[in-house]
Amino acid sequence: MEESTAVTETPTDVNDTCSSAEEYQTSEDVLTKLGWKNFKLCYVIVLLSFVWGLIALSIMSTDFVVHGIQCLPNLNDSKCEEDSIKFNSINKEFDLDPDSLYSGDLFLTVYFLGNMLVGTFLSLLADIIGRRYIVIGSLLGLGIFGVGCSFCTSFPLLLAIRFLQGCFFTPGMIVTWVLASECISISYHAAASTFFTLLWVVGYCIVPGVAYFLPDWSHIMLAISIPSILFAFILLFTIPESFHFLIDKKKEKAAQKWVEKFETEKKKLDCNAAQLIERIDAKEKLEGEKSKTNCSASLQFLWDHKKYICFLFALTLLWIIDLLIYNSVSLLSTHLSNNPYLSFLYSGIAEMPACFILPLAVNWIGSNETAYTILWLLGKLGISICMNSLFVYGAEIFPPIIRSTCLGTASFFGNIGGMIPFQTNTFLAQLHPIVPVAFYSFLSLVGGAITFALPK
Repeated sequence: MEESTAVTETPTDVNDTCSSAEEYQTSEDVLTKLGWKNFKLCYVIVLLSFVWGLIALSIMSTDFVVHGIQCLPNLNDSKCEEDSIKFNSINKEFDLDPDSLYSGDLFLTVYFLGNMLVGTFLSLLADIIGRRYIVIGSLLGLGIFGVGCSFCTSFPLLLAIRFLQGCFFTPGMIVTWVLASECISISYHAAASTFFTLLWVVGYCIVPGVAYFLPDWSHIMLAISIPSILFAFILLFTIPESFHFLIDKKKEKAAQKWVEKFETEKKKLDCNAAQLIERIDAKEKLEGEKSKTNCSASLQFLWDHKKYICFLFALTLLWIIDLLIYNSVSLLSTHLSNNPYLSFLYSGIAEMPACFILPLAVNWIGSNETAYTILWLLGKLGISICMNSLFVYGAEIFPPIIRSTCLGTASFFGNIGGMIPFQTNTFLAQLHPIVPVAFYSFLSLVGGAITFALPK
């Protein structure tokens, strides 16, 4: 159904490559013509979405790994108490005081600190050396250092290796989405994001099952890290570079191979990559654009187009707010009921439409807790929508030359919110039990107001 933008209406043979190629003015025109009814393209998008599921395992397992099983007070639940005693958490392994600043909570803090100090710059490299290499390298890094964590015998060493693992969170999340979004038309981004969200939820929901069957933090780390290493090698032999990147970097032969790989007998693209690149260059020269080939040129592009600086500032604030709220709600969801495994599972499923989980919550949780649980899950659904929108929306408002750079920069400062959910909740709860809820509600309103500074 999709048709490319026509420049001339002259009758030509659709198999005439040179003439048909004149129809394409941008790489987006080619992707629009390609459409979504393409098995190879769908296969690539689904494969890349699995990366989000694997990353979800590494970050969402933190509460179980650090705190183990925490039972609600005054319930005298013997099953929960038995699970709590059996579970070997980081705090228990290294004899750490949960209420101290030097506790297992640092396991999350150093993860996002590594992401902040190193991960952002790896994302910047994606605009220079390509998206594909960064995605595969990030998945390998997450897996290798995750396995390393499981063999640590001292807490300082554990924090050091966890720091290194965190370096690959942002490039794994953002660059994977950028790679996928640059292989399909912008009109299909929302549909593609469904696969990524779904696989994130799947990874999220696997966590309590892993924690139930492997009640030891080191075994959990090992079990959730090995799949990342294996999957990185699968991607190495199956995933191509993004079409937008190949055209933007003037890689004529690689771009032509990309076109030939994904076109089908029923839908011939008839695109000459060399002519397309020449046409784009001519348009840029006509509009006074300079050739962009490195990071400094990307920064120059930002300076020449200051509206994107404003968009970047607004997006950065949203990253900080959303990461703080999302992590606080997600990583502490084991306290939702007297069954921490089911509580965590409900919190993950709540990222799907809430109607699928609320009837189950009413059946499994006592009536006194039902209203609180419903409101919690609805709030969780809302913040998860906001988090996923940051990836999809961010990829749309920035042009390819600065896309990874801007998303990486926004997530760099967003790590501030990701580092402190445990500490923030502990501090605010000491003031009054209602303060954490009020604080996050206020931040949500602020975030909603900030979105008005962004374009449609």
